[in-house]
Amino acid sequence: MPHALHVLLATTFPWTSLRPSRREIPVTPLVSRAGIGFALIATLASTALRAQDSASASFPQRRHGFWLSVGLGYGRLDFSCGGGTDPWDSTPPAETCPEAGRARATLLFLRAGYALSQQVLLSVSVDAWGRVGMSEGALDLGVAVRGYPVRSRGLFAEAGVSRSEFRTHGVGPDEVGRGVGVAVGIGWDARVDTNMSLSPVVLLHYGYQGDTGMPTVIHFPDGSRLSLRTRVHETLVTFGLALTFH
Repeated sequence: MPHALHVLLATTFPWTSLRPSRREIPVTPLVSRAGIGFALIATLASTALRAQDSASASFPQRRHGFWLSVGLGYGRLDFSCGGGTDPWDSTPPAETCPEAGRARATLLFLRAGYALSQQVLLSVSVDAWGRVGMSEGALDLGVAVRGYPVRSRGLFAEAGVSRSEFRTHGVGPDEVGRGVGVAVGIGWDARVDTNMSLSPVVLLHYGYQGDTGMPTVIHFPDGSRLSLRTRVHETLVTFGLALTFH
């Protein structure tokens, strides 16, 4: 009887069928390897903010004397450069900088200084980033100032300027370029103890190192030198988490 009913329906309404359609459903991975760093830092930052809610009454925001903050970040790197000036190389400049473009990078950052007041902190700054999957990066050494708009809250903004050194490591001598770096950021101190905070922070770095070369290369008779890249500059946006001692 069920077979007869199926035949009747198929004959009367040919666009219908009692059999379910088989559709391929694409499967998308929940977390890519590129996003593991973001997921881990976001989880730790969320934990820090929840801890702040429960600890705000016990550990008020107080900033005085020496302070130190050290953290790790992960984010997006936009790297740009031009061609080199090797007189023996006829390669078009566009092909001498294959690293140009967008990539992922990790960041180690450190701030150490003195609190001028409850709302203004001065520090020396160290920012070291490395490109994921490649042996190149930069080290920035400079000064930074951090401000807290509301004295009793953990919200802060910071800005700094630094001397930036870009370096690549290969089979031969290192390639080095030196210039200037600028960094700005915004974050939150989530108190977990009287003098300690977990500090999620978003940082924006810009560095310009100009022309790069190998220090051991002999200069040419006309005074020029071997420059593997020109106009090296990068923009780095990272989301990080720091441990801050006040």
